[in-house]
Amino acid sequence: METWELFLIVGVAFTVAAITGVVIFICTRHHKFNVHKVKENGLPITVHEDDDQDSHTHHWDYRGVMGPKHWHMIDGVVVGTHQSPVNFSDDHLLFSRDEFMPDIHYRTHLPDSDHPEGGAEIHHVDSDHMEKALFHGPVQPLNADNCEPIAHHGGHNQSHIRGVPSKDNSPKVADTGHSIQINLPASNDENMAAVGGYVNFLGQKYHLRQIHFHSPSEHIIKGMSHRMEAHFVHANDNGGLLVIGMFIVKATVHEQTVTFLDSILHEIPKSTKEAPHKLNGFDLDQAERLIRGCPSYYLYDGSLTTPPCTEGVHWIVCNMTFPMKRRLIEAIEKRMPAGNARPAFSSKSYKRVHLVPSESQLQV
Repeated sequence: METWELFLIVGVAFTVAAITGVVIFICTRHHKFNVHKVKENGLPITVHEDDDQDSHTHHWDYRGVMGPKHWHMIDGVVVGTHQSPVNFSDDHLLFSRDEFMPDIHYRTHLPDSDHPEGGAEIHHVDSDHMEKALFHGPVQPLNADNCEPIAHHGGHNQSHIRGVPSKDNSPKVADTGHSIQINLPASNDENMAAVGGYVNFLGQKYHLRQIHFHSPSEHIIKGMSHRMEAHFVHANDNGGLLVIGMFIVKATVHEQTVTFLDSILHEIPKSTKEAPHKLNGFDLDQAERLIRGCPSYYLYDGSLTTPPCTEGVHWIVCNMTFPMKRRLIEAIEKRMPAGNARPAFSSKSYKRVHLVPSESQLQV
């Protein structure tokens, strides 16, 4: 065989192999990133009762080729100019208690109650009890020198997250594959679930849908992160979203801890294939008091922190840390991907939120 013939055969073989590799890469990438039902930690774009656990297939991740740097390649993801989380590098988005206090109305699911479905007993803290508890809760505030703010911008959220009223009044804890998540019974303005509650913000009522966790914290204060961050995800009847962020730290040996999450310790599923576990007793009253008792809050309009990264999400981040039992933190972290926190964006371009007069006052 002539030398030129050998080179020709090798060249043709190389070309065919290269073309085949490109085709395989394109098809594989399309398969991996074609998200038909993108979620915010298990919360689908349109929420129905039977959708909570449809997250066994991981269409995105926190590392590698499916990590945050590549989320913009996922079908349906549009990374805009006001993304979350953010690094609060100054106080221009910070509101004191005199300027703003969240108008929260949570309802608690009491333990060992045998009430028929649709009639579960509820308990709501009265205003006198709340005022007495505001500054005596088991929390440790952040030092003012170590705190940062957030931003609020106009914009319409297009995620259209809606709830379907549920007959099951029990909260459930699930392993979504991206986080540990507490799902609350679906609720709306006409059909209020017996456990859960809502937040009034900018003239809208946002119902509590779920609580999930990130470790380390996604929001950063002047470059400093915390051990964990809990996100209280709310939705209104038009699909608008509001999220309250709570910084969680490991309690010291003799430090009093928050207890409203204690009931999930032995109920965390061991895999994404397990059905969500019911929670018997879930003290949202304490969560309400703790959030209301913060010395200040960061307010801004950002986005979901996971695909589809939808913008127009109202954020309220508590400028305070909440000590939790070490074993509970570790139990939650054990079932979550290591480092399930999206890198933070700069807060410098975010404008200070404009509040209506009634929202600067405590409402009970």
